[in-house]
Amino acid sequence: MRQRDFVVVPGVTAGRRLSTSYFRPRDQVAVFDTHGENFLISGQSMVPIDALITYADDDLARFLSMSEEERVAEVGVWISPISSEPAN
Repeated sequence: MRQRDFVVVPGVTAGRRLSTSYFRPRDQVAVFDTHGENFLISGQSMVPIDALITYADDDLARFLSMSEEERVAEVGVWISPISSEPAN
């Protein structure tokens, strides 16, 4: 991905837990859910088979271009409303 000018977007995960997200600012392409099972690699060729690939609109591009700290400040930290505590 880095050889294709994508940069890692730390702190943004879509798809499989702990998968990596990438963004290429020059054409605003974002790729999510990247992990070994979503690509076929043969020699110098890499083919995505189940990655989430999209063109980012201006708002998403701005968000993906922020540092992880800026993103947290922008949207906060999301905590699941589902708790391991039993309901009363």
